[in-house]
Amino acid sequence: MILERNETPEELAFALTFPQIREAHEIYKKHCFFQDFIEHCEERRQERTGRCNLPYQTLEQETDILCTAYELYEKHEDSNVSYNVMLESVIDAIEEQIANGKLLPHTEPTPRVVLVIEDGIVTASYTNTPSIQAEVIKLDKEYDSSEEREAAYAALDHDPELCKCECHISWPGYEDETESGEME
Repeated sequence: MILERNETPEELAFALTFPQIREAHEIYKKHCFFQDFIEHCEERRQERTGRCNLPYQTLEQETDILCTAYELYEKHEDSNVSYNVMLESVIDAIEEQIANGKLLPHTEPTPRVVLVIEDGIVTASYTNTPSIQAEVIKLDKEYDSSEEREAAYAALDHDPELCKCECHISWPGYEDETESGEME
């Protein structure tokens, strides 16, 4: 196949047989279900609906859980129930299987890096996975222009090896003061 240099992936055309189209459709349907399942599980976690015992941080990599959920969905797909109600019942069933020990999430810990910043300087770093390389980019509004700061974020956003991740920030002493209402 010869492609013109200005063709985008959306503009490409392929000649497929009907079985190939059916297989591609099934793959895409499964992919869409996985995405819906993950999003719906996260919504339920935030709303504290159900058991909330799923491995949320690694759910995208939990192929056993995702495939079992899809199998449950396929079993009841043709019943006269809306998609969202079906998704709810599938999640309930998965949570039940995890609670009963019939379905086990991967036991590998989520890689973590903890950086200690003291007076604006990283003074220590810790990890539960020694192969992780911690990198720190220090940006300062007094010394770096807004263009330099934006360029740093843009470079990180476009780095194919990186993705944004959840970040928990603790400020010892600050939480205690806000709970008592002294700082706002």
